[in-house]
Amino acid sequence: MNRQRLTPSQLDELEAWGAQMADRFEQGIDATPDAELPPLFELSRLRYQRRRVEEETSRAVAAARAEGDSWHRIGLALGTTAEAARQRYRQAA
Repeated sequence: MNRQRLTPSQLDELEAWGAQMADRFEQGIDATPDAELPPLFELSRLRYQRRRVEEETSRAVAAARAEGDSWHRIGLALGTTAEAARQRYRQAA
């Protein structure tokens, strides 16, 4: 995996943002940032979320297959075809 190196100022900015989010969380405020992140941080955050969603989707597909659901029904639930679902998630099932 290609890891991006952050400059000291980017690290300081990320640390400040993290501290702000931690404070909001401790105060019971929704920790979803209202202010925009720097674009590269936002991309990293979105990549992390996409990976988490993909992991959850794979687990759900495996559970659906274990319960006997067809690839057709899984494809419908995912908004794709049975063949596309099978090709993408067959190793998870």
